[in-house]
Amino acid sequence: MDLDHYLALFGEDASWVEAQIKAFWDRAYAEAGDDDPYPRMDCGRIARKGVQEQEVEYEATRSCCGQVDVEFGPSPLGHTYMYGFNYGH
Repeated sequence: MDLDHYLALFGEDASWVEAQIKAFWDRAYAEAGDDDPYPRMDCGRIARKGVQEQEVEYEATRSCCGQVDVEFGPSPLGHTYMYGFNYGH
């Protein structure tokens, strides 16, 4: 996943989405303490709900291993975004 590529597609919502992702990771590390909250992370994914091409790409990166998927929204422009990744392989 090229986060910068997707943030560019999100237009005026980009900085809001980026802030939501940062807040997610800040919480995860705060709860994990000294531990890595999601070891061996890969297959990062992000999409705006309702954009079929992005949703198809998003779903294609899910795996049978550990996975995290969260939604952020509604954004200032009224959109919901999906963010996720696989871990623990």
